[in-house]
Amino acid sequence: MIEVKSSSTKREEMTWDVGLAVMRWQDATQAYD
Repeated sequence: MIEVKSSSTKREEMTWDVGLAVMRWQDATQAYD
């Protein structure tokens, strides 16, 4: 159970990092507009 929770947490962290990167990219694109 601990291993599963740990791996799912890592996946959530990766998804969160990707989401932040997309938000930053969108902000940069809007700044150029």
